[in-house]
Amino acid sequence: MGERPVWDDRYRVLVWVDIISGELHRYRPGGNEDLLFKAWASIGTVALGDWGGYVLACQSGFVFIDARGVVVDTAPRPPGFDDDVRFNDGACDPRGRFFVGTVAVDGSPEKGRLYRLDHDGVATVMLEGISESNGIGWDPDGATLYYVDSGGTSPALHIFDYDLDSGQIRGLLEHVEFDSSLGVPDGLVVDHLGFLWLAFWGGGLIGKVSPRGELVSTYDVPTKFPTCLAFGGEQYRDLYLTTARDTEDGLAGHLFHAVTQSVGMRQPRFQLRK
Repeated sequence: MGERPVWDDRYRVLVWVDIISGELHRYRPGGNEDLLFKAWASIGTVALGDWGGYVLACQSGFVFIDARGVVVDTAPRPPGFDDDVRFNDGACDPRGRFFVGTVAVDGSPEKGRLYRLDHDGVATVMLEGISESNGIGWDPDGATLYYVDSGGTSPALHIFDYDLDSGQIRGLLEHVEFDSSLGVPDGLVVDHLGFLWLAFWGGGLIGKVSPRGELVSTYDVPTKFPTCLAFGGEQYRDLYLTTARDTEDGLAGHLFHAVTQSVGMRQPRFQLRK
């Protein structure tokens, strides 16, 4: 299950995780894809680290690796993280705090949480009662947080007021439920104008969503289960899409690429100051 692609402008590569296989992959456009890191269990997401490597949300806790895939540090599981849950998607806010959520392994509703990993390596619970923590991103000013809960009976995009200085989630601005015929809202990325590019699991499409949560347009993709997106390339016009494998779909599980007229944003780096 491909998840959370991130463009790394330092090395001009795309990295993403295979959650169930516990793998971190790396792709250099025009070159080959290779396996950068293998964990003993699942990896929910990845973010860039300011030391030149990456931070991974693993079943064992947070793992910090260098650009060669060598472990340089770790941090423990966050509070309330038990064996019956796993990490599922996450990203850094514009100040480099790492937000990552969880989902119950058996799909039970409201067992997930959203955590914030601070620069000292300590994780704090930000939201509870989440059914399937999924896509997360911020507007270009960092004042609005976009967050998807894909689980339960009413999957939705939540739009929050966000205090960038403190890293606190403030009031809920919008609760957006999309027509079920589109699929289930999943991973997302925000472009430089504040529009969201949202994968719809099971619907085989990507939706472009306004900053207020209005669906502007949709784009069909070659497989039924898109998971998450990233902008990359020299001008951040290259859109990458991860997908999940399905035995009935020959293209499922592949990494896809398209050139767009939209422009993405450079991804923040997690700053470890333990």
